[in-house]
Amino acid sequence: MEKASGRQSDTWAINGVEIVLTQVRVYHNGLQQARIRLRVQPTLNGQTVKLSDTERQNIALFDYDANDQRIPFSDDGSSNYRGWSAQRTDRGYTYHPGVRHNGVTPAQGPGEWLDFYVSADPSAGNRSIRLSFTIYGDNGSTWSTTGYMTPPGSETPEYYAYLDLRENIEVTADPPVLYSADNFQLDRRSIIGVRNDEAAPLFNDIVAVSIVAAGGRHVGIRDMRCTPAGMIHWINNLPDTSNPCFTGYARPGETTIYWNPDVPVGSQPLPTLSSPETSRGVFVLCGRIDIRRGNYINPPQGPLAVIMTDEYGTTQNRQIVFVAGQRDELKIV
Repeated sequence: MEKASGRQSDTWAINGVEIVLTQVRVYHNGLQQARIRLRVQPTLNGQTVKLSDTERQNIALFDYDANDQRIPFSDDGSSNYRGWSAQRTDRGYTYHPGVRHNGVTPAQGPGEWLDFYVSADPSAGNRSIRLSFTIYGDNGSTWSTTGYMTPPGSETPEYYAYLDLRENIEVTADPPVLYSADNFQLDRRSIIGVRNDEAAPLFNDIVAVSIVAAGGRHVGIRDMRCTPAGMIHWINNLPDTSNPCFTGYARPGETTIYWNPDVPVGSQPLPTLSSPETSRGVFVLCGRIDIRRGNYINPPQGPLAVIMTDEYGTTQNRQIVFVAGQRDELKIV
């Protein structure tokens, strides 16, 4: 095999290759990933060398059982093969809580380890896929973990058993876990850190929302959005009732509060947040005494659509409402 650069007698080859699946299951929510580790040992004239930047960048992921079907690299999942997409970077979502690995310990062999990732969207269904890699040498050769090598300038592949990695290469797509309203917990406190009298006419409170799974395990919230951004509630619809509560919200990890411009807020200044909640969403609940019900024909009184992305990348769709007959009580439904 002649290398495209350097001396014409230089021979470049893949002398060793190994695949280790760090995760063998992934939720088909389009965001969670399973990590695949690839060990590659290229040699030049029998001496181990590193892959070139081009060789490293051109490594491709395939369906082992249909080795002409490439799984496209797509950071946003817009390109896929039967619902599967590949990535070179970790999106940071928590890995599948079930079986974490296939029990194979990576060998301490020569070469370099490269990390790749796969995600699955709903069109992947509850199916499995076996994965293979193809390495494209700068000298024009191709090396596939299905066992086949095509020399430079040839269209006829040759089979090498050491390249054929057919065991422990399967990833399964699972349906994501969707939580019921009972799994959502609301924790309320004053923004200034002092507990308010429950009957206080004026207040600015934080109501943090979290997900509590079976067994009391907390599931982090990565993102949260409300549509519309806020609502207002009077305990009754009598025209002279003037002590309502209204809401805004903040996304996890942010201190920016989003308000609904159609919600009347009275004469008091709107509150601010000094620190974010890193794994919970935040509703900001404000009590006022100078917003007369009879002055507004059709104010936005909810419910609000609450769209949350949990730590596994699954979208949780709920609503938040004011409890009828109560002045300032919120509930997830």
